[in-house]
Amino acid sequence: EFKITELEGEDVISSALNEIYKLSPTEILVESRTLERFSQEFNNYKKLNEIVINPINKIKDPGKVLRKYFNVISLESYGVDRKELAVEAGGFILEYVLELHKYNDLPIQTIAYDNRDNYLELNLATQKNLELVENTREKTNLGTLLWVLDRCKTSMGT
Repeated sequence: EFKITELEGEDVISSALNEIYKLSPTEILVESRTLERFSQEFNNYKKLNEIVINPINKIKDPGKVLRKYFNVISLESYGVDRKELAVEAGGFILEYVLELHKYNDLPIQTIAYDNRDNYLELNLATQKNLELVENTREKTNLGTLLWVLDRCKTSMGT
């Protein structure tokens, strides 16, 4: 999957960290100037979660990277033509991944815009306090909502 989105509001960095927490990645890429500007927030997040944070540099035309990879004239068919920040982030990430996998084909066939307005948001503190996927004592899933749901009697329930 290759999904991009844009976050808005006063506390964008907090929203971004909430999104990252939901995905539980092992690595995140952050534009170098953004990483410098919010270094304390990223360092705090890094201490709480086992994650690698790598800086990336801006590229001249991230939209061109996406158009070339997906072999299209316009990104309009993907619904991202007016989503400048999402296209910029998507172009950065695709360029990074293409550089890492120079001689391998990527299984990415399409790009999707993930509209955050379609979701109910739980902030990071709420997610941790509810112990949805990880308990706070042992850092395992024992006793969490996920643990309970996985104990369903039917195959559809699990």
